Amino acid sequence: MPNLNELLCSECRNSIVIDSKGNVKPCIKYQYVVGNIFDSDIFDIWNNSSKLNSIQNIKWKDLDECEKCNNRKYCHRCPLTNFDDNGIILNNRKNIECELANIRSEIYD
Repeated sequence: MPNLNELLCSECRNSIVIDSKGNVKPCIKYQYVVGNIFDSDIFDIWNNSSKLNSIQNIKWKDLDECEKCNNRKYCHRCPLTNFDDNGIILNNRKNIECELANIRSEIYD
């Protein structure tokens, strides 16, 4: 089971996506823009974007329902599914990953 102090997503800590308009996104799956290479250089966005930094530093313990869940070891939770358009973490927001973790638990336990 993941430690509650572990970071939720390693993908957005190790890579980014740049679309054809120069928008920088933490992941190819979500259209959440954290900067634009036509406004700032990529080094500045990677190191100084508060939006990107807040996503990269979400830990399991930051999501209330995850902290209490016994099926975390089966979860592939994405931090962006818990963000609203303003970059605010939405706690207590169950999503499809919760359902999938419960199904995996039933299969593997």
